[in-house]
Amino acid sequence: MLKNSSMPIRTPIKTDILKYVWIFPYFGAVIAFIAFLTPAAYMEDMVGNSFYIWLWGFVRIDVYDPYTYTDLEGAAFSTNPDILIPSMTCSVIIFISIIISFASPFIYRKHLKEGKERSNFWLGTSLIILIFSIVWMIAMDIAFDIGIGVGFWSYLDPGFGVIGMFLGSGLMIIGFGISKYYKKRQLEVTMPKKRIDVEITPSDIPLGIVKFCPECGQKVVTSEQKFCIGCGYELQQLHRGQLEEEDD
Repeated sequence: MLKNSSMPIRTPIKTDILKYVWIFPYFGAVIAFIAFLTPAAYMEDMVGNSFYIWLWGFVRIDVYDPYTYTDLEGAAFSTNPDILIPSMTCSVIIFISIIISFASPFIYRKHLKEGKERSNFWLGTSLIILIFSIVWMIAMDIAFDIGIGVGFWSYLDPGFGVIGMFLGSGLMIIGFGISKYYKKRQLEVTMPKKRIDVEITPSDIPLGIVKFCPECGQKVVTSEQKFCIGCGYELQQLHRGQLEEEDD
């Protein structure tokens, strides 16, 4: 008789991190929101002239007049439609994604208590923020090239308004990846693969095809072999058992 015991079940890994992984997208949303409120690009020269533009088309200019020795300051939304329209479009979509990212940790924790893992929206909102931040950067470059014949990013430096969007989105993606990884590991632990106990009797093995000893598993060299070379089990009783069943 051969009895196969079950494989040992692996010790469960700690998956408490699933309870706290929401911290990554939450702080990612905080960083993205701060970036939304800060200039996305700026220019400052040695004489005090400065130019700042926000993701949503708001512009602040500070120019020093050497003839009157005065500073000319102004802040308003851009009146150039090539700048304002893409800025407003991208900023609205990005702002909505940031708000969803703020609410997502609470939704995630609620579903986690019910035994469900809902982190796909972290990947979705992060990609939307990334894509439309890049769209805005390209649109500004095109608008400046059309308007004044100078590339936007050759004239201005990137501000935290765009850098923060990439940082915030990165944290959201990290949270998504960690959540999926540990959820997969948790499923592997809760559903281990087992071998089924099997009892093999002489009558279960067809005559003439005995290839392994049913007692120890040693390979049978020839069909005429009478005893197992590994444990000494009498192989001929398999054949006798089959013959007795056929006579009955």
